[in-house]
Amino acid sequence: MSDGVNFVQFPPWDQMNFSSNCNIWGNWLGVVLTPNPAQPDESIGPAFTTSIELFTAALPANATVPENTTLQEYHSQILEWYIFNSYDQINPIAYGPWNLTREFFTNVLQHPALDYCTNEYCQGMAFQGNSDLTGIGVFTSYIIEAALSTMYLTAFTAWHIRRYFRPEKGKGHAGGRALDSFRGSLDAFVSSAILMSLAMLCASLYLCAHGMRNQAALPDTSDLPYHSSATYDMLLSFRASVFSVLPILLLCSLKSPGAEKASLSERDMHWVWVRRILLVVIWILGTVVTFLSPRGNPDYNIHNDVQDDLLCDVRGGADYWEGTEGAMIGVIVFPVVWMVITAFFATGFGIPKVADNRWIRRLQSVWRFGIAWAFCGLMWAMLVQFLRLRYTILSRAGSSDSQDDWSFGQVLALATWVPVAAEFCYIFLCKFQTLQCSALPPRSFRLVLTPMARGNGGES
Repeated sequence: MSDGVNFVQFPPWDQMNFSSNCNIWGNWLGVVLTPNPAQPDESIGPAFTTSIELFTAALPANATVPENTTLQEYHSQILEWYIFNSYDQINPIAYGPWNLTREFFTNVLQHPALDYCTNEYCQGMAFQGNSDLTGIGVFTSYIIEAALSTMYLTAFTAWHIRRYFRPEKGKGHAGGRALDSFRGSLDAFVSSAILMSLAMLCASLYLCAHGMRNQAALPDTSDLPYHSSATYDMLLSFRASVFSVLPILLLCSLKSPGAEKASLSERDMHWVWVRRILLVVIWILGTVVTFLSPRGNPDYNIHNDVQDDLLCDVRGGADYWEGTEGAMIGVIVFPVVWMVITAFFATGFGIPKVADNRWIRRLQSVWRFGIAWAFCGLMWAMLVQFLRLRYTILSRAGSSDSQDDWSFGQVLALATWVPVAAEFCYIFLCKFQTLQCSALPPRSFRLVLTPMARGNGGES
């Protein structure tokens, strides 16, 4: 554009409209911000083809090529204009490695991004989701885990209520075999869920350490990384970690500690203690991830100075940072309260006649199933919120985001729950009565609400 002194062959700035074609403008910005393969921390910069397209699309409708000027000369003048406005030495505005003239920054970048081409601007910035956390296969695995957890909880609850109202009902029918299949495959499901959670927490811990290392090397004035998942890595990894723990808590609530201890062999009890130790490890890892996650964000050093939500950043601004502080308290307080209440109903804290009190036993079952359904509701609420966040990130990043691409890792994530389904089908089809399967858990839950006078022993 002409400023009255330079490039007088071009129309003045006020006659140019760089947001007239947002697709062309978005393509130009996307190329400008694309990371350099040789130096990923630097942008590759503008391409002459997209720069010429941007300029010609912004020209007034009656604009023509100047007389006595070939097309090659005209394109050379456009590129010369572009370079002139990208390396201002008098009163520049810094944008990445470039010193832009104020006219260029205002007309070519600011006005289109804020007023007309916001979607294309966000796609050009390409704040992507991490496919290892929210890829289509991994997210489908989350849905399968939540669905299986709900099925197990529903089956245990339904049988629990049925045994209370119809305690003399015979067994051997398909419903009984289905319940035996749920009980028999419960340990396999718990083990798979624990493995999934440990893997997710370890991956989140690595992302935290990686983000903190990269964040420490950035200047305080650095922009959020373009064409990268770094902006959302901490948010997504933390939510995935929290979600992975909820099915474990739900499934463990279905087990009766008293009946489990009384009925399992010494060898089986060793595995019970291994699972309990792993639960403690999960709690420790979850606590570490919760405290380190905010520090892994690329804008951690400046988040207190930013008052408004950043354009294209869907983390939530100040609400996100306040939420991380609340999570630090919750990750300590909630597990402690849950364990104290559960331990009280299971052992009575060693107080004589408390653990064996019939009302304490009945409240134990109410607590176990009540908290299990609470975990179930929280699990699905978090999954729905996770789905909305994933969709928002995908829509903002556009085609540059690879979360919906199937890869080997995405397919492998679906295989996590195959052993659980296989064991369920095996027990159901083979009618567990003929299997002589000593690993089958006891029917502890069927006695939870059975009247005391029946004396079936070992209430849960």
